[in-house]
Amino acid sequence: MAGFEGRRGIRAQDRLAKDQAVEHSPYRIDIEEMQDTTRALRLVRSRAADWGIDPARIGIIGFSAGGHLAAMASMHGDLGNPEAADPVDRAGSRPAFQVLIYPGEPDEIVPTRDSPPAFLVAGSLDNLADGLSRAWLLFKKAGVPAELHIYSGVGHAFNFRPNPHPVGPGATGFTTGSATTGS
Repeated sequence: MAGFEGRRGIRAQDRLAKDQAVEHSPYRIDIEEMQDTTRALRLVRSRAADWGIDPARIGIIGFSAGGHLAAMASMHGDLGNPEAADPVDRAGSRPAFQVLIYPGEPDEIVPTRDSPPAFLVAGSLDNLADGLSRAWLLFKKAGVPAELHIYSGVGHAFNFRPNPHPVGPGATGFTTGSATTGS
């Protein structure tokens, strides 16, 4: 996104909460980063016809901090403002589905019966896995279709770990673990 300038003339790479390069970043996850996320959903939906996309099938996927934003957008999306002067703001920001890959802050995921279907993924060694498992139970309780995959033996971002017992021709000595699925 180098060189991308947003509506307010702020470069996308400068609009990061918790930015380590900026001692006290003025950007907040629940305000500016959510504005960027919902604006992206509205923009894609507003141009769906031009791009040959079914606007009813536009979802969101996020990894780690982006997974947190995807979950928040799924919980707080709206149908748009038909009276808005900006045609992008007339489009809805509620995703049709959500894919949350080792999302940050999984304990903040509180689905309702109106939440979009969810695909949830984490590694068993990731400290987020327990919270994501609890979130999956909340989806189930709310009656929202959700699928949970916890991959054993891997941590955040599915980091590779040495395998002390490589087997077979061409074995690399690394493994990513095996899948454990809840549905």
